[in-house]
Amino acid sequence: MNVNLQEIINKLQTAKGELQKQQRFARFATGLDELISHTSEPLMLMVMGSFSTGKSSFINALVGEEIAAVEAKPTTAVVTKLCYGQQDKLLLHFRDGKVQSATPQEFTRMTAVNDEEMLNEVHEKLDYVERQMPLEILKQVSIIDSPGLNDVKEKRSEATERFVSKADTVLWMFSSWQRGKRWRRWTD
Repeated sequence: MNVNLQEIINKLQTAKGELQKQQRFARFATGLDELISHTSEPLMLMVMGSFSTGKSSFINALVGEEIAAVEAKPTTAVVTKLCYGQQDKLLLHFRDGKVQSATPQEFTRMTAVNDEEMLNEVHEKLDYVERQMPLEILKQVSIIDSPGLNDVKEKRSEATERFVSKADTVLWMFSSWQRGKRWRRWTD
C-alpha cells in the first residue's frame, strides 16, 4: 500500500508542476499542495460515541499499550490525539492557538476527568492534547480519543463535535444496551 500511495503523491506533484507551467491553471496548484500534504500524513481515525462504550479500551487494545484512562464513568476530559513521534512527547493545544509542552507522565492528569479545580479550568481552555509516541501503528494512523457525546459537561461534547471535521474516518462505538439512543442526533 505504501508504494501505491507514494506513486499517487508523485503523480500529484508532477501534475502540480504542469499546472504551474501553464499560467492560466497555476491557481489550481495551491489546491494540489493541500491534497499532497494531506495524503502524505497518516490517516486520522476518530473514535466517538457515548461515554462508557469502550472507546478508550479499544484504543488501548489497538496501540497495544495502556494509554487512555478506563473507568465506568466519563474519563476522557479533552479530545486526545495519539500520533507518531520519535520520542514520547506531550503537547497541549489551547483554543486560543497557544501550544504548551508537558511531560508524558502528565498525560493522564491532563486528559482524564478528575476533581482538581485548577485542572478543570485548564481542560475548559484546551482544544486538544497531542501525544506523540514511537509506536509503529502510529506511523500509519493517528488516533483521536474523544469525550463521550452524552457527557454531563457540555464543553466536552462541544470539543468532540468541533474536532470531528478534522477526522478522515470516524469509528462510532456504542453499547448494545443503549441501542443508538444518542446517535440519532448526528444523523438527523
